[in-house]
Amino acid sequence: MNGDWPQGRYKIEDFGRKVTITNLTYVDGKTYQCTASNDVESVSSGVRVTVKSRPFFSLESQKPLDVIQVPGKSVNITCDPSGLPKPTTKWLVNGVPIEETPTMENRKVTSNWIKLKNLKKEDSAVYQCIASNPYGTVIEQAYVNVLTSPPIPLSSNADNYKSVERSTVKMNCSFFGSSPPKVTCSKGGVDISSMDRFSIVKHKQTKQLKIEGVTRDDAGLYTCVAVNEYGNSSIDFTLDVLKPTSIKIVGPDSVIKGNTVSFRAVVKAESAADEVVWYRSEVPKGRGETFTISDADYSDSGTYKVSVSTKYDKSWGYVTLTVKDRPSPPERFNFSTNKDSKLDVNFNWTPGAENNDEITEYKIEFEEDNFEPGTWQVLRDSINPSLRSTSEVLSPYVNYKFRLLARNSVGWSDPSAETRRYSTPEGAPKNPTGVRGEGTSPNNMIITWSRVRGIDQNGPGLEYLVSYRKAGNGSSAWNTAPVEDPLTSYTVENTEPYKPYEIIVQSKNDFDVADVPEMVRGYSGEDVPLVTPNNVKVKTFDEAPRHVLVSWEAVDPTLVRGRFLGYKIFYGMSSDNEDEKVVECKPNVTETYVSNLFPNTQYWFSVAVYNRMYTGNKSEKKIVTTPEGAPGRPTSLTLKRRNATSLFLTWNKPKENWGKVVMYVVTYGPPKDPENEITENTGEQKFTVKNLNPDTYYNIRVKARSRQGMGEEEVLQTRTLRSGIPSTVPFSLDPGSTTTNITWISSPDKPDFMPANSFYVKYVDGNGNENQTPPKDVEDGDKQSITIEGLEPDTEYKFVLVLVNGAGPTEIHSTASTEEAAVTSGSFATEIWFIVLMCLLGVVIILLLVVCFVRKGKGGKYSVAEKEGRLFDAESQPMTKEETGEYNDETDDVKRPLSSTFADGPANGNSKAPPSDYKSDPPLRTRGDSVAGDSIEEFADTDAKEFNEDGSFIGQYGVINESAATSTAASPNGDVETSTQIKGDAV
Repeated sequence: MNGDWPQGRYKIEDFGRKVTITNLTYVDGKTYQCTASNDVESVSSGVRVTVKSRPFFSLESQKPLDVIQVPGKSVNITCDPSGLPKPTTKWLVNGVPIEETPTMENRKVTSNWIKLKNLKKEDSAVYQCIASNPYGTVIEQAYVNVLTSPPIPLSSNADNYKSVERSTVKMNCSFFGSSPPKVTCSKGGVDISSMDRFSIVKHKQTKQLKIEGVTRDDAGLYTCVAVNEYGNSSIDFTLDVLKPTSIKIVGPDSVIKGNTVSFRAVVKAESAADEVVWYRSEVPKGRGETFTISDADYSDSGTYKVSVSTKYDKSWGYVTLTVKDRPSPPERFNFSTNKDSKLDVNFNWTPGAENNDEITEYKIEFEEDNFEPGTWQVLRDSINPSLRSTSEVLSPYVNYKFRLLARNSVGWSDPSAETRRYSTPEGAPKNPTGVRGEGTSPNNMIITWSRVRGIDQNGPGLEYLVSYRKAGNGSSAWNTAPVEDPLTSYTVENTEPYKPYEIIVQSKNDFDVADVPEMVRGYSGEDVPLVTPNNVKVKTFDEAPRHVLVSWEAVDPTLVRGRFLGYKIFYGMSSDNEDEKVVECKPNVTETYVSNLFPNTQYWFSVAVYNRMYTGNKSEKKIVTTPEGAPGRPTSLTLKRRNATSLFLTWNKPKENWGKVVMYVVTYGPPKDPENEITENTGEQKFTVKNLNPDTYYNIRVKARSRQGMGEEEVLQTRTLRSGIPSTVPFSLDPGSTTTNITWISSPDKPDFMPANSFYVKYVDGNGNENQTPPKDVEDGDKQSITIEGLEPDTEYKFVLVLVNGAGPTEIHSTASTEEAAVTSGSFATEIWFIVLMCLLGVVIILLLVVCFVRKGKGGKYSVAEKEGRLFDAESQPMTKEETGEYNDETDDVKRPLSSTFADGPANGNSKAPPSDYKSDPPLRTRGDSVAGDSIEEFADTDAKEFNEDGSFIGQYGVINESAATSTAASPNGDVETSTQIKGDAV
């Protein structure tokens, strides 16, 4: 075979005499040769195999394919079949041979393809391709669809886009249409499609409105319109322009080596930060708003970047960190001496490393082993950092060694290596400093000075030569005394008080004497001043009652006997001798103001001179009373009662009597709202703030005013109650016969209690007659009461307590009955003369009755004399009903009690009760409580009525009604106590 056998599709059989090839392809068309051989010879025979097939399409692109296209476009329809022999092709359009269809100018036809140009809607059709050869036929077709459509939005309507200033934003504005529509966009009615920064671009088959370099003015509503020959459509969307994310890095720009440093990114963004990343050299080092470096090293120095990403932008911030430390010690520090002077030396050195912070100064220190061994002292500091050498003059008689230190902003370096020791020769000492002369008593002066440092003694055997003399007398001799070191004082005795002296203290050692120092002036001790200020005056000011002007005459300074420091003004309130205050003035002052006094207060004032040690005698006290001023602060500002719209306040007078209070000024309003404050005046120490808002906080300020002005304020902050009708309260009734007293508690201690501003009472009797008391304001205090008068005795009433505030009334009901009216009678006379008089009148009455009885001749019915005699019997006892003379005749239809003016004393409420030590026999009285001592006037007034025409006595004594509902009892003081119990009440 000329080629390779088809892999896996051939099989040799029958001992090599048969070959079978399956699934033939065109490549199997070859010449095949069979060879037979033996030991003698070989024989070959060949055969040519030709592979033929029916038509087929080996590639998808070789057959007709459906196509959808828009008008104006072009399409190609391909029909390129394979087969052996080569197939022939034939085209049909909608099942009709193409040569039988009308000719089309925009259509070009060949055996293997058809091309349609400038498509129209009517060019839509089904094109069929028939491929044939002797072995078969295959038919393929393609549908050419020329689509027409008005624009259809492919992007969402009313989308909201967000972008950041100075960025680029793309907003979808895609439409489908056939033919393709033209898209334009506008904002505020202005076409922006072709304006700078605006363009319509295509991204992955999607049209977008692109805006570059977005600004705040680009925010708003956009409209995109698509138009073709078949219609139009539009979509709207909005753009919000956000401020770019800003980053401020808070943290130091340097850190000391070994310390910890933290940076914090303060992010300002109009959208939440999605990610915060810290970088150094573009390598991530941390995440989050805070980035910390611990144990900082020099390698941590550098620039750090923080990246903040939001949904809409990404921003960066940068910070540079320097890790620094104290300088390294200076190197190669040494010194050299001057040949001409062993005290002059030259120092030189080489700077050490600055460690990221420049050196600002050097200093040289020394240590000596004689006076302060082991202590390093400064020889020279503040050496210019640019110097590398310097010269110094050393002190005599010191064994030195030196070292050098450098300084930067972090601190001083470690010292350099120490130099060798160097000893200087002896010299004259330095003089002491701080020389002064002062006395501790009038007859001495102590001269003191500061000890010369060991390094300044410049040799052994140091002592001080103290010289002094009186000042002002140049011819007087110096007095000199040696004082050995370490003493630093010398006392001059027997001096006059406060006299000036000239003083010199000079140093000396075994080698030499110091130069003569400058002379110092000192003074001997001070004494009590001999002078007192005269003509002291105190002036007050009506317009400034807290200030007075104190003046005096100047004194002779020589009499102060010390350093004249000035004057002292002593003062205090006359009512408080212990509270003495002092004001000091300079020597050249002869008047001064004393302030912060209390108005309307009596003060005393004295003036004295003083020196450093003593104060002189005080001048005679001057007594003045400061003018009346503004009053003090009111005290005990208290909220007594409150409700939803008002507050009742009380306060006390100011504690300080600084001025007569003429009124109080009350200012109130919401806290921190001075523009809405209201001010009112009152002459009382109480005030009701009205017309407030419910459940609101108020600041209340109360100030007292006098003729001189306004005093300090007392402040109270409180809150009105929430709005609501008054709460129900219990009330009690205390009825009398014609009155009823009603009491109730106006402010019980309850959290949600709603108080009333005023109240009144409605009451209705049993007949339905309704009355009402006038409204009454709730008074100060918890207990409220009202008395209702003019009621009917023994009558049941319904009472309604009506509580009122701004939110409405609350009614509380109760019932009570008045008491029955008590019998009214006069008092029983207890005086002796009155008893005698009554007896005489009784005798006269009896005689008159007897005469009348005889004359009328009608005495057959009963014996009046007999019964009257029994009534006046001094030994008689209380009688029965039959014994009182009451008529028993059943036919008598006139039965009336005999009226009586006198009752039995305090039992019936008579104020004239018998004395406590008075004792009498049981009085004669009937069941009706009439006594035998009834007056003659009573009988005379009823003469015509009490007797009939035959002279009979037809009156009868009254009888006690035992069924009365009201009981009376005599109280210890003779008053009548009445008790009425209402159902449900407590007695």
